[in-house]
Amino acid sequence: MVSTKLLNIATIMLCVFLVTAFIFRSMVAGLLVLVPLIATVLANFGIMGWLGIPMNIPNSLISAMAIGIGADYAIYLCFRLREELRNHHSEAEAERIAFLSAGKAALFVSTAVAGGFGVLMLSWDFYLYFWMGLLISLAMLVSSLSTLTIFAALLFEMRPRFIFAAANTPRKKELENAIA
Repeated sequence: MVSTKLLNIATIMLCVFLVTAFIFRSMVAGLLVLVPLIATVLANFGIMGWLGIPMNIPNSLISAMAIGIGADYAIYLCFRLREELRNHHSEAEAERIAFLSAGKAALFVSTAVAGGFGVLMLSWDFYLYFWMGLLISLAMLVSSLSTLTIFAALLFEMRPRFIFAAANTPRKKELENAIA
């Protein structure tokens, strides 16, 4: 069962990679979007191992769901940042606007869904519901926080073309002037 579930998770990640690479027309975009997903899956499996939560069918399904849960935030942040950069905002202003819209939305949605599923943790004698509440809540929070920290840091460090190429930013002008 474990090997089948890991294969399922790898297949879902491949699908997310392909769809993201197609949407942004960039293999780098597909790879970058996988970062928060991997962090989410590792956090879920880590908590399962640390707390001794068994890898049964319902819990393994939750781990696979964590991948789908996490992809939205990274894709939305990419679109917002690219949109703001194309609106001729400076990088600092584009980053501020993107985080105020996409970042705030990611935090609100993940907190609301985590809170909703977190209520299941009140089911003390029904371990299936308790574990579902814990693992889905954890997946929501880890995916949104890793998107807003690790993923965003990678975007600004790597400066991928699928976001920064069409931007008319001061940093781009500085680089062009340095080359000329």
